[in-house]
Formats: sequence, C-alpha cells, structure tokens
Amino acid sequence: MSQQDSLARLIGLARRRLKQATGARVARYGLSPQQFWVMVFLDDADGPTLTQLCERIRADAPTASRIVSALTRRGLVRPARH
Repeated sequence: MSQQDSLARLIGLARRRLKQATGARVARYGLSPQQFWVMVFLDDADGPTLTQLCERIRADAPTASRIVSALTRRGLVRPARH
C-alpha cells in the first residue's frame, strides 16, 4: 500500500467518524448531518447562492435545494431571492 493510499484511507475514516459524531449529536434536534452542515454554512456565509452552497457541501443543485426546502418548512432558514 502506497503512502498516498494510506492517507486516502485515513481521510475517509476521519470523514466517516465526523459524520457519525455529528449525526449522533444533531439527531436529537431532528436534523441530518447534511442539514446541520448546511445550517453552519448559511450561518457563516452572507447570503450565499445555491451554487455556492452546492460547492461547499459537495452536492448537486436538486439535493441542496431539497435540504434548504426542508429546513425552510421547519422555519429554521429563510431563503432570500437574489
């Protein structure tokens, strides 16, 4: 196994552990890890576009739109028109 393969495995493991830890903590609020990270990004950004959100969470536009719609229905975010 090359050093690059080892690093890729470690990054993958860290990503999975972070997702598990986040999921366990936000589940009590009825949020998925993806919804949580969208809310974190929206809190940090100043009125980001859907394209910027997609880039940040590494999701396609329909997926990001569904996440924002679900959070909007719950009253957790308020979309703004640009």
